Amino acid sequence: TVEPAFGLPARWIQASDKDQAETQGYTVIDAPSVLVTHLTEVLKKVAAELLSRDDVKALIDNVKETSPAVVDELIPNILNLGHVQSVLARLLREGVSIRNLPVILESLANAANESKDPQVLTEKVRAAIARTIVDPLLDGTGTLHAATIEPQLEKALSDAIVGGEGLNALPQGFLSRFVDGTATALASMANDGRDPILITRSTLRPFLAEAVTSVIPNAIVLSYQETAPAKKVETSSQVTVPA
Repeated sequence: TVEPAFGLPARWIQASDKDQAETQGYTVIDAPSVLVTHLTEVLKKVAAELLSRDDVKALIDNVKETSPAVVDELIPNILNLGHVQSVLARLLREGVSIRNLPVILESLANAANESKDPQVLTEKVRAAIARTIVDPLLDGTGTLHAATIEPQLEKALSDAIVGGEGLNALPQGFLSRFVDGTATALASMANDGRDPILITRSTLRPFLAEAVTSVIPNAIVLSYQETAPAKKVETSSQVTVPA
């Protein structure tokens, strides 16, 4: 069979065969643990869809008990619940924890005077909680292993975004070839037992995250600014697109 949470090859065995399987080098997991892990992973994937305004209000009410100033400043004077819900949903959609809600709300209060665009606000929040995002991705030496984009290719993508038309300004078929090239680079990382991480410019990050994760669900797309908590960034592979 296929292990449901992470898609790994697996075999169902009788409980009486556990000792023999472990002796042969298999990792044995009991059925309830498989079920709980699977359910947890499914909930993570759909958390953004499950997050309602009532949920957001309950979360904010909890924060208000310990950090009333930031809540009173932000809601409803600067942003409403809908704005906050949109930002939190975007974070959850990319697997980012929203547990540090006081910092998230404080960064929203600081950024909302410049823009109320959910995408812009989300990027500001990500920068504020970069350590939360990056720390779980570091190895024992504090090194972040990731793929990068070939410089000329990255500039072409950035020029398309800055031009105002987004990735739609790219030649027909170019984006699909880019995603294929990204999949190849990230697959080589996964084969080496590493997280499939792509680093790019902050202006590109949200657009590429949407394009890449729609095809490679477990991919992680970071901006260069978000890698600051890492002691070292090591390039494992580089994304290219054939001419």
